[in-house]
Amino acid sequence: MRRAIPIVVALIVLIPVCDVFALMENRPANTSEPTLLKQGKFLVATGATFLKQPNADKEWDWVSDIECGVFDWFEYDIELPHVSKLYDDDRIVTADDNGDEVVSKKKNNSGIGDVAMTWAFGAVKERELIPAITLACTLKTKSGNAGKDLGTGKNDVSAALLMMKKFGKLSAVVNVGYKFVGKPDDADVRNTVSNNYMIKYEISEKLTAVAEIYGETNQDRAAARDPWNMLGGVIYNISDSLAFDCGVGTGLNSESPALRVTSGLSYSF
Repeated sequence: MRRAIPIVVALIVLIPVCDVFALMENRPANTSEPTLLKQGKFLVATGATFLKQPNADKEWDWVSDIECGVFDWFEYDIELPHVSKLYDDDRIVTADDNGDEVVSKKKNNSGIGDVAMTWAFGAVKERELIPAITLACTLKTKSGNAGKDLGTGKNDVSAALLMMKKFGKLSAVVNVGYKFVGKPDDADVRNTVSNNYMIKYEISEKLTAVAEIYGETNQDRAAARDPWNMLGGVIYNISDSLAFDCGVGTGLNSESPALRVTSGLSYSF
C-alpha cells in the first residue's frame, strides 16, 4: 500500500499537467460494468481521447478518474477532466441590428472541464438466470468554462441501471440511464435517455476484446437525429493491478463524432 501512494499521487498531479490521459475503470468503453470495488480498494484510471467532429472540429479530452470502494456494495467515483477544443473553421457569422453580416473569430480553448461524481450501489448479484445489477447516480458539475465551450455551464443529474451477464468467456453489458439536463437560458434543451450495449470476450488471461454501441436522446429539441456511436477495442493486463487499453470508434450519424480514438491505463490497489 505504501508503495502505491507515490504512484497514485503522481498520476493525479501529473496527468492534468502533462495533458496526456482520460476516462475511467471501464476504459476504453463508454459502457459501465456493474462490478464494484471491494471495501478499502482503490482504482486510478487515466487516458487520452481524440474526437473529430463531422464539421472537422477536433477535441482532446484528458481525464483522471479515481474510484474508491467504500463498502463492498457501495463505490464512489470522481472524474477530473481537461478539455482542449480545436476549431477547423474559427469564424462566427452573426447579424447586427441592421441585418448586416458580422464575422468574428472563435479561439482554440483549453482548460478544466465539467467534473463529475458518481455514487454506485450494488443492487443484485449475478445468478444463474439473473444479471448483476448496480444503480449509479451521477452529478456533473458546471466547473468547465461554458463561455470557452469547455463545459455546459449547468449542473446535470443522472441515474442509470448497469446490468451484466456472463456466459463463459463472453460478457454482455447493458446500461439504461436518464439525465436531468441543466437548461441554459439561451438554449431549448431537454432531458435525455441513454442506452449502452457492450460485449466483452476474454481472448486469454491477459487480453480482452470489447465492442459496444451507445447513444442517447439529443439534448437539442430542434435536432433531427439522436447521436449514436460504436467502438471496438482491447484491454491488456500488464499485471494483476495494471492494465493498458486502446479503442477506435465512429459515429453512426451526423450528430456523433466522425472519429474517436482513445488509449489509457488503469491501476488498482
